[in-house]
Amino acid sequence: GSGTINYNDGAAIIGMAGYHFNDYLASEAELGYSSFDYSNLSGTLTAGSTTASGSIGINGSVDAVIGLANGIVTPWGNKGFSPYIGGGLGFANYNTKVNSLTVGTTTVGVNSSNNATDLALDAIVGLNYAVTDKFSIGGRYQYLWVDSSSTTTTGSLTVNEGNFGASIITAQLTYNF
Repeated sequence: GSGTINYNDGAAIIGMAGYHFNDYLASEAELGYSSFDYSNLSGTLTAGSTTASGSIGINGSVDAVIGLANGIVTPWGNKGFSPYIGGGLGFANYNTKVNSLTVGTTTVGVNSSNNATDLALDAIVGLNYAVTDKFSIGGRYQYLWVDSSSTTTTGSLTVNEGNFGASIITAQLTYNF
């Protein structure tokens, strides 16, 4: 069988502290918390000559703490409108809980949970606008990748789980010391 686990959108809170080495290069430390729910598992299962495709509803949630150290490059300097790119590495600690699975009108209790900490990498594209010398507003797109893949074999059943990826859109208000 093969399939994809789908998640509902969730909320996150992120705190960042950074240092500008000059107008073109900065570093930042980022620590965040997010929580989101499972939606469903969609895919295909083959048993002998029988193949079935569809979706299984998942009732459960994921809570994660993510810490990253990023390098930021501002190619046109840090004045007025300032586009930037960056990336970094860190960790993701996440707790997953699956309460039940639903197929059609049948719901089966699962009550399974897992906790893990894995390597996290991110890529960043953003834009800041300096309102004053001390304040700027901006936004960024961040792609987060977590090395969460694993393979588990029980009897004749082998389960391969892929890595986790997420797109994060952030609005920012920055105070410069």
